[in-house]
Amino acid sequence: MSHEITSSDGLVLARNGAWHGLGTVLPSATSVRESFRLAGLGWRVERHPIYVDRTTILASGQDPLDAVAEHPRDGAGSALQVQPDRVALVRSDTVDTFEVVGKGFEVLQNDELADLIESLSKVGAMQTADTAGSLRGGRNVFALVPRGEFDAGSGGRDPVRSYVLFSNAHDGSGSLTIVPTDVRVVCANTLQAATQGIRIRHTASLKTRIAEAVAALSIADKRAGEFRARVRHLAATPMGDEDRRVFFLKVYERAFGEIPGRPTTATERAKVERATETVGGWLANLESSRNTGTGTEGSVWHALNAVTEWSDHTRRVRGDDRANRIYSNLLGTSAAFKAGAFALAEAAAG
Repeated sequence: MSHEITSSDGLVLARNGAWHGLGTVLPSATSVRESFRLAGLGWRVERHPIYVDRTTILASGQDPLDAVAEHPRDGAGSALQVQPDRVALVRSDTVDTFEVVGKGFEVLQNDELADLIESLSKVGAMQTADTAGSLRGGRNVFALVPRGEFDAGSGGRDPVRSYVLFSNAHDGSGSLTIVPTDVRVVCANTLQAATQGIRIRHTASLKTRIAEAVAALSIADKRAGEFRARVRHLAATPMGDEDRRVFFLKVYERAFGEIPGRPTTATERAKVERATETVGGWLANLESSRNTGTGTEGSVWHALNAVTEWSDHTRRVRGDDRANRIYSNLLGTSAAFKAGAFALAEAAAG
């Protein structure tokens, strides 16, 4: 995937352009349904039958999936044969085909996702969305809904906002996922202790999904409460220069592989150069205005945020940086990297 946010995607954000200038910025959070409307999510996913030209396949030896035709030819003697167990998922406004899936795949439409999230307001006051939009041409639709705020340190100088991320895949690549996500306000770092979330299958009815989502939200809130305690423990645990150096090396090598101790080849020297540049960036982040004056300087939390700030705002992402970064931070490579860094920070804090 070269671009996660394409010309057929939309994005709205409350209060500030947290994602590097992308999307429509609103003065405040609005209702989930209104956020979906402003993000251009009024389209639907249609199920189209799949036809295969058996004559072409038999003559060429072509893979049947490469001979898919969405609209059969008219006329007697047509060799097109409908595939009884497969359908194409097609975006209604652009007529883009997302994927070919089994007939058991049940679509969760965008308006149904908005209904699902708003129905949860009865059990958790989730009536607004801070961010909503689509990625990869509509293949992923997501919303960030607020769930409160806490201070990582003391005196309100390092606020962290708690959210629940709802992510729905329209291409058969994943389930509806509900993930507790936190954003460190001073530098818009997204933080997740785990990336897998709670998954709801696309084979369930909407009524079943609502029941499962209520249960998932309860689990998410429990995890969020645990996460707050873990963050405060990191913020209260001091980390000296040597421990921080070891921590940075472990984080780097976990994500990018071992750093050669005695480089002799051009490849090994390039690896050392990349590691030196990256870790140097983390060290510089320790002294940035976003990571000083919070009351948590010199702690494990302080070191962790030097890493997560780099991952959210500086690290390279595939294709256009601005277009891919939101996907990476919430659902992709950066999210997995930060979860690994968080686990190492907890190990360092003991």
